[in-house]
Amino acid sequence: MADTHGSFIVRDSIVRIEDDSLAGAVIIEQRPGTESTDESDGTCKRIWPTCLILARYLCAHPALIRGRTVVELGAGVGGAGLVCAALGARRVVLTDMLDALPLISDNVKRNPVLNDGRLSVEPCTWGDDHDIDRLLEATGGDGFDVVLCCEVIYKQEPEVLEKLAVTQKRLARPESLILVAYEFRGGMLDDLPYFEAIDTLFDCESVSLRPYEGGHAPLDDEEEYRYLYIYTLKNPPAHQSTGSQSCAGSESVRMAVRHGGGGHLAAASEEADALT
Repeated sequence: MADTHGSFIVRDSIVRIEDDSLAGAVIIEQRPGTESTDESDGTCKRIWPTCLILARYLCAHPALIRGRTVVELGAGVGGAGLVCAALGARRVVLTDMLDALPLISDNVKRNPVLNDGRLSVEPCTWGDDHDIDRLLEATGGDGFDVVLCCEVIYKQEPEVLEKLAVTQKRLARPESLILVAYEFRGGMLDDLPYFEAIDTLFDCESVSLRPYEGGHAPLDDEEEYRYLYIYTLKNPPAHQSTGSQSCAGSESVRMAVRHGGGGHLAAASEEADALT
């Protein structure tokens, strides 16, 4: 059954997210046509469909966020993090590379009802000790309750993906949730270094986002399949299994195919099988 949480109104470059669970409508600007001048590739300046689907999921499960401290890595336009603030997060830090920060800051200003001192915008390059230490200092060294990522894993260099996993680990507390919204696409095997790295650090529960996709105009290509991976730190000793579903490596591809993905997903599964 389709979920009814979260409505999206898209007018040109502005997206408005509304739901009864939110303290107010979340208004987000995207600038997909503008050039990037720093190390980012421009993907940080648009709202991707999975961000809207994740927003609907979070509206349906506000207890994941309400009253907690949240850091979003690779925030892009800041959409997911702003939704967290509207859901009652105690504090939200939106991070990305320097080139993305002006748009994130503008979107914070577009939502004055949320900008009550709980929101901040900070640079964070994955794996950069200086950036990570500064974020941790703001928490008193305790880390964040929720480490959030949405649509940040796609054909990055293996070293970058491994640094993302390490950054998530460093920013997390022992009881933290690491939420990763991911869309399977062609060439997904390029993303396996991330799943392999994070699986050594965290246990995982996978949640299909298909019930939250709806029929809204920004959503496209029914064959593309989306998941929310909910990671928790492994209990020592790390090599002992806790019985949770592994989301790493070729298993993540096979799991998507089993749960309803088709087309290029089946081809990717065959490619993954060839590696094992």
